[in-house]
Amino acid sequence: MQINICFATDENYLKYMATAMVSILQTANKGDELHFYILCDKVSNNSKQYINSLKKFKDFGVEFLDVDIKDFISFPAGGKHISNTTYFRYKISELCRDISKIIYLDCDVIIKQSLAELFETDIKDYYLAGVEDIGYYYLRQYNPEFIYKSSFYINAGVLLINLKRWRQDKLYNKLMEFTIKDGDKIKIGDQDVINAVCSGKIKELDYKWNVQDSFYRSTPERRYNPNRKKIIQAAKFPAIIHYTYKKKPWNTMSMPRTKDWLYFDYLRIDKVWSLKFINDYFISTVCCCFYYLKNFIRFILDIRTIKYENDYRKVKILFFKIKRKK
Repeated sequence: MQINICFATDENYLKYMATAMVSILQTANKGDELHFYILCDKVSNNSKQYINSLKKFKDFGVEFLDVDIKDFISFPAGGKHISNTTYFRYKISELCRDISKIIYLDCDVIIKQSLAELFETDIKDYYLAGVEDIGYYYLRQYNPEFIYKSSFYINAGVLLINLKRWRQDKLYNKLMEFTIKDGDKIKIGDQDVINAVCSGKIKELDYKWNVQDSFYRSTPERRYNPNRKKIIQAAKFPAIIHYTYKKKPWNTMSMPRTKDWLYFDYLRIDKVWSLKFINDYFISTVCCCFYYLKNFIRFILDIRTIKYENDYRKVKILFFKIKRKK
C-alpha cells in the first residue's frame, strides 16, 4: 500500500525534516510503500541529493515541489519560532493533483510506529482529520480575541487530508481569502485559518497521533481537560511525538522525549556532521543542567506554591473575563 506523506521546508529546516523522515523509514512496516511530497523554497541540489541518500534506511519515492514563499510573506506567522513556510500546506491539493489523500507532517516530529493505520483512516466525508491542541483549551474559550471558539480545535502539525474534497470545494482559495481578509485576527498562523475554514468537516483522531509538548506539562489545560486520561495514555505510548514548543530537541536537552529525537537524529547524521553533533549537544546538556538547577532553587524558595497551582486555573479564567469586559 502506498502511503503519501507531505512536508513543507526550506534549507534551514531540511536537516530536521530528514530526522523525521528517518523515523518514518525506521518504523515503517515491510509492506509500506512510502512516497514523500516535499513542498520547498530554495532547497539546493546538494540537499535534495542528501534526502535521496536516506534510501539506505528504506526505499521510498520523493518529489520536490517548489513553492514561492513570496505568496505568503505578508501573512502572520503565529510566533517567532514559526516560519511562513507553514502556509505552504495551503497548496497541497493544487500541487499533488494525482492523489486523493495525504498525511501532512511538520518537520519537528518523530514517528514511533507505522503510518499505515493513520493513512487508512476513513475521511471521505471530511476535509481532514487531526488531534486536539490542548495547549489552547482555555485560551479559545475565554480570550475574546481568539478567532476560533469551537470546543474542538486541532493542532495542524499532523493532518490527514482529503485532497479530493479540497479540490472539489476549492479549499485553497477559501484558505487564502480567509487569511487575507482576517489576517489581523489570526494569532496562531494558518492553524487558526484551517480550523475556521474547515469547521464541521474535521474528524477527530486519537491523541496518540499528535502527542504535543503540552501533553507532558502539568498545566490547567491538561489537568482539567475532559479527556485527561486519554491524553496521559497517549503521552505514555505515542505514535507521533510533536515538539510544538519554541524550544526544540536540537537546541535544548530539557524537552520531554528528547531522547527519541536524539536516537533518530544520530542515525541520520553522517561522519561529516559528527563533531558538530557532539558540540551542539554538549552545549545543550550544560544548559539543561542550569535549567534544572534554576527550577530546583525556585522550588526550595517556595516560589511556585501548591496554592498557586490550585488557583492557577481560576486566575486564568478570571483574567480573560476581565479582559473581555474591558
